[in-house]
Amino acid sequence: GVVNHLPARLYYNIGEYKIAVKHFEQGMYMAQKDGNRIMFYSELGNLGMAFNALGKYKEAKNCLEESSTACRDLGNVQGEIAQLQALGNIYRNLSEYEAAIIAYNRAIMISERERDITSLCNSLGNAASAYNHTNRPDEAIKYLNRGIKIAFAIGDKQSEGSMLCSFGIAYSQKGDNEKAKQFIQNSINTTRMIGDKQGECMALHNLSNINLNFKEFDECLKNATSSLQIAQEIGIMPSIAQAYYNIGNCYLFKGDLQLANQNLNLALDISKQIYGTESPQLIPILKSILQADNYRENMEFGKVNHV
Repeated sequence: GVVNHLPARLYYNIGEYKIAVKHFEQGMYMAQKDGNRIMFYSELGNLGMAFNALGKYKEAKNCLEESSTACRDLGNVQGEIAQLQALGNIYRNLSEYEAAIIAYNRAIMISERERDITSLCNSLGNAASAYNHTNRPDEAIKYLNRGIKIAFAIGDKQSEGSMLCSFGIAYSQKGDNEKAKQFIQNSINTTRMIGDKQGECMALHNLSNINLNFKEFDECLKNATSSLQIAQEIGIMPSIAQAYYNIGNCYLFKGDLQLANQNLNLALDISKQIYGTESPQLIPILKSILQADNYRENMEFGKVNHV
């Protein structure tokens, strides 16, 4: 079981989630065969985290609901903290941000009580990300200032890279574009140095978001395309959809409607597969597609100026 657990964690940490899933499943089989319930439910939770990273939220939620209850009942404190963090990630990916914040803050409380510095560092970073999603940059920065000190102290480069990106998002929300770009570029450098493909993918995507907001379309295309290539390589479907969305919007603003529609519809199709056809996640994509259709219609009647 341990022989499968160790490579599974390593593959997970560098963003090779499909390979990690195979090892987690084999680890669960060995734990079940040995009658080791603590190991079994720990691996079930890890499997849920890998499914979450792949955008398989239903499967992830099923794994984590079962494993979190079992870890609490078995007195597996480390497992409970990990499951709370993972559940928070799923809530965040489903846009249930307040539920995510509650889960993360409970993980922070338990980590502090148990003096688990590594888990505390991760939970602070995750909570900051949820605050960024709800446009509360000052709250995010407060958590990040605390978390990144721990990351530096324990040499956790993966958390450092993630938090640098979150700092960039927070400062972008506060309107400090140059500071935001610098933080995210530092995140890209850090994640590349340690081979954290998911971290690099997310940092490139968030840099492309800033480029798009400030109408830096060529830079946005470059960064979104780089993000897309990594997301396709490691199979992160939500990141693939997000990259297509940014690329589509770039082409829309540049006036290339064929490429705009092509990329936006790819983003829509993938998002429907992940979130379902009624999800609020589809609204911005549908708005951009409608904008492209209206732009085309107005062009045909000579009513539009260059965007």
